[in-house]
Amino acid sequence: MNTTNSNTTTGALDNEHDAPDIAGFISRAEVCVLTSLSATTIWREIRAGRFPEPVILSPNRKAFRATDIAEWMRGRTAKLQIQTPGR
Repeated sequence: MNTTNSNTTTGALDNEHDAPDIAGFISRAEVCVLTSLSATTIWREIRAGRFPEPVILSPNRKAFRATDIAEWMRGRTAKLQIQTPGR
């Protein structure tokens, strides 16, 4: 009898904890779309220390770590759930 977990063999994901983290870098424009924040607001939040800073990829290119943005978004969602009255 095969005792191997079917998720391991099929690659299926049971829940959000099994999902792999997003890896790589994303542009400021992509961050604007994902967060629905303007570039100016993102810049302001970075300066205030409330948003992840971009990293320098080359002399003329900066980008954001996708994992940093995903973590920031999860944190914002958690704060909204805590502050929502009546829950």
